[in-house]
Amino acid sequence: MEDSLLYFGFGSNLKCRRLQINCPSAQFLCKAELKDYKLVFAGSSMFWKGGTATIRPSPGDRVWGAVWKLDPKDVPSLDMQEGIHLGIYNKMSVTVISDEGDSKNVITYARPQEVPVAAPSPQYLQVVLEGAGECGLPQQYIEELNKIEHNGYAGNVVLTEDYVL
Repeated sequence: MEDSLLYFGFGSNLKCRRLQINCPSAQFLCKAELKDYKLVFAGSSMFWKGGTATIRPSPGDRVWGAVWKLDPKDVPSLDMQEGIHLGIYNKMSVTVISDEGDSKNVITYARPQEVPVAAPSPQYLQVVLEGAGECGLPQQYIEELNKIEHNGYAGNVVLTEDYVL
């Protein structure tokens, strides 16, 4: 069995505290770029009160994210979090380029292509932005994230008993 697995997070799982709710072994490895994909928000998450981050093929575009090293025993929890069993997200293997120029084969999750685009809640977008800052994603990319319009949801989003947005 593998000692660790590499996972590429680009949405709320950019934020270490959020990822470690279900993947306590998660360790930040590096920031990385996924080429020829774009970041979109799609679907309607009852948990997050709006669309959630996904990736879609888009030649010439790129998505920045974090490569996390995970203990394989945490992957079933991550699969559950991402709704694999319900078809909310699909697991896929992609190759990303680290900020140092190394290729890394990673797993990530994407919503099915037919899921319609939908604005994220301000709370979800805030977690994405906080994670992008924590991971040191390029400032220009963070500025692009800051321009994303949210859906205006004004209630609370409860991640855990002591982590309420």
